[in-house]
Amino acid sequence: MLKDKVFNILIPKQGNSEQECEDCISIKATKEQNKKLRLRVAIADGATESSFAKEWSNLLTKSFDKFKLPLKETLLNKLTDLRKKQEVLLKDIELPWYAQEKAENGAFSAFLGIRIDLVNHNYEAIAIGDCCLFHIRNEVVIKQFPVMNSSEFGNNPYLISSKPNKNTDLVNYLIEEKGDLSKGDILFLMSDALAHWFMKNNELNEHPWNILLGLKGKTKEEKLKFNSWLTERRISKEIKNDDVVLAIIEL
Repeated sequence: MLKDKVFNILIPKQGNSEQECEDCISIKATKEQNKKLRLRVAIADGATESSFAKEWSNLLTKSFDKFKLPLKETLLNKLTDLRKKQEVLLKDIELPWYAQEKAENGAFSAFLGIRIDLVNHNYEAIAIGDCCLFHIRNEVVIKQFPVMNSSEFGNNPYLISSKPNKNTDLVNYLIEEKGDLSKGDILFLMSDALAHWFMKNNELNEHPWNILLGLKGKTKEEKLKFNSWLTERRISKEIKNDDVVLAIIEL
């Protein structure tokens, strides 16, 4: 199964419930008539400072299930419909005046989506904000984006908004990337808190991908092990206490 190629985990901020987690992930595998196999994985990191960011990041990731090429054009075309869906979701929710005022400013989210062709052995990806992709080959990061240096985190990245008037120059901030894939390659997708840790450790030549590979597992006990490791890193301030989403694709 294609989905078996993807390990994923979603962990809320320390002290928050799973329902409060504003990071989201979507994984979609397809087999088309010409037998070409596709795998689409998308993650999003809703901005806590905005209202209903969880709902917005969820809409963004789910929409990627049907993305076609070119990715930038598809995303820009889908945004009108996604923004209408966000409005419908909020229409019947009664809010006090101060919360209503905040909601009118819209929701914001970082976003990263990758479309993998498992027949032609390549991928195309699109990103905005500070959700990051790392492409590992032979124990080396051969590609990373959209953030290129650990010092860049925390600089108020441009995010996708549920309000079009907040994104008038969105097209200038969408970053597309593509690459070829070889057997044994590993792709990591992660939201900013974990990505910052990963990038800092890679800059120190400490091979952080091996730590994450050693923690991955699908059983309840294995996921608790990952959670315990993350808690320790948060306590030591190595990783910011923020929602974490991680996807690992081994080829």
